[in-house]
Amino acid sequence: MPELQTALGQFMDYILLERGLSPNTAAAYKYDIEHFFLVAMQRGARQAEDLIESHILAFVAQEMDRGLSNGSVSRKLNSIHAFAKYLVIDEIRKDDFAGGLEKRKRSRRLPRSLSMPKVKQM
Repeated sequence: MPELQTALGQFMDYILLERGLSPNTAAAYKYDIEHFFLVAMQRGARQAEDLIESHILAFVAQEMDRGLSNGSVSRKLNSIHAFAKYLVIDEIRKDDFAGGLEKRKRSRRLPRSLSMPKVKQM
């Protein structure tokens, strides 16, 4: 069973080479997952098989306590979901430890209306 950093390295190769994600997207995934690992490791996780749903819940609670927006937390959860699915695809795990959690809905902002001077200018 691979350690967390080894599994993350394999995941990075997968999303860059096989899924063709951009380097910036891959870097964001890595950043999110490494921060998730810190929370999981504080709770005893050392290997990919040790990751459980409660680690995700603790991570989300910590991020919300830091004042992150729903959109930011949603992005971080998407990174964790992608990692969890990869572990199943690569047969590192038999189960998707994040599968029981619903993805958060990102709040959508309403578009700003144009001011009267801008409308007249157009």
